[in-house]
Amino acid sequence: DIMLKGKKAGILGKISSEVLDAWDIKGTDAVFVQLDLEKVYESATEKTKYESLIEYPAVVRDISLAVKKDIAFQKIIEVVFEDKNDIINDFEFIEEYLGDKLPSKEHKGIVCSCKYQSKKRTLTEEEVTTVHERIVQSLIDKLQAIRR
Repeated sequence: DIMLKGKKAGILGKISSEVLDAWDIKGTDAVFVQLDLEKVYESATEKTKYESLIEYPAVVRDISLAVKKDIAFQKIIEVVFEDKNDIINDFEFIEEYLGDKLPSKEHKGIVCSCKYQSKKRTLTEEEVTTVHERIVQSLIDKLQAIRR
């Protein structure tokens, strides 16, 4: 029996060799499952988490870099969020450029957007610039990115 929260929701078993022989199924073990999906659905618990909207304005800054073609966007995201600050709210890929205005054929141009926002107050231009420049410098140092 398959039990969910103390109630039977299905059965599971091994098919006997006599039944397998009768169906001409040879050289293997076989199992069967019967599951009542309505009972599974009824017992599911979905946890929804809500966050209130941030009432303070966001500041958006773009980053335009040339990086080696083999660097995945996930690695760029990791480097951006290694900077332990409490004001970067979002980081998005905008576009990729492959063309003749790059340092070499091994590079690709990328443009990303950083969204800075505080849950507690309006950010100053100076503090956004400080964090943004630190993130850009980290990308340059850790990924050998080139600012465009």
